[in-house]
Amino acid sequence: MYQRYPFKVVADVHSYGELMIWPLGYTEKEVPNIAQFQELWQKTFEKVNFQGGNSIQLLYPTTGTGRDYGYEKHGAISMTLEVGESFRPSFKETEKMWTELSPHLLTLIETAK
Repeated sequence: MYQRYPFKVVADVHSYGELMIWPLGYTEKEVPNIAQFQELWQKTFEKVNFQGGNSIQLLYPTTGTGRDYGYEKHGAISMTLEVGESFRPSFKETEKMWTELSPHLLTLIETAK
C-alpha cells in the first residue's frame, strides 16, 4: 500500500481514550524527530485534552503496529488516535467527536503537504 500511495501522514483511529500515540511502541527511547510529533500534538489534539506520547508512556508496550510500520519502514508521520469515551459510541457521540476533532484532522492532512 505504501509503495502505491506514499503516505506522508497516517492516523490509525481507535476507540477509546482521548490519546495521540506516536512511535515507537516497543521502546522507551524517543524517536529522533520527537519534537515534530510533540509540536503536531500541541497544534492539534492537546487542545481537546488528549494526552500525547508513545504507547509505553500512555498505556503499555506494543509491537507490530501500523503506526510503527509506517514510521520505521516508510518515514511517515504515523500515529494512533484513541478517540471517545466508549468502545462503541452512539451516533450522537460519534457526531460530537467528528465536530470536535475534524479541525485537528484537517491540520494533520495539511501537515502532509
